[in-house]
Amino acid sequence: MKGAGIVSPRGLFISQKTLHPKEAWELMKFLVSQDSQVAFALKRKTIPTLIGALDDPRLHTADMKQVQYYFDAAKGQNLQGFPNSVYIKSYLQSLTEETEKAFRGKLSPQAAMDHVAERIQPLADSIQK
Repeated sequence: MKGAGIVSPRGLFISQKTLHPKEAWELMKFLVSQDSQVAFALKRKTIPTLIGALDDPRLHTADMKQVQYYFDAAKGQNLQGFPNSVYIKSYLQSLTEETEKAFRGKLSPQAAMDHVAERIQPLADSIQK
């Protein structure tokens, strides 16, 4: 499917036990503002979280040319969010390692993905119980 991919969102939250809920809310609003998202993207050469920030003129400079493709891809309709789970870090690590093996010809793509399933399925099953 053209333009398909996985988006790995990061969640923000304010703890119920925070001593400064109003200040925490202000910080959260600042972090997810377009200006902050653009500034972070410029500094780290990353994709902003806000879709609206992807078209911000500050990101469309010669210095950011290397990530323009990803800005366009991030606006695609065929992206799927990856749900957060307690085993997401293990899954992504395994997926990265096994994909690398497939790219290097050490394993077939099917064998690589089978290895991911063998490692992660028990974790997923333990959560279901």
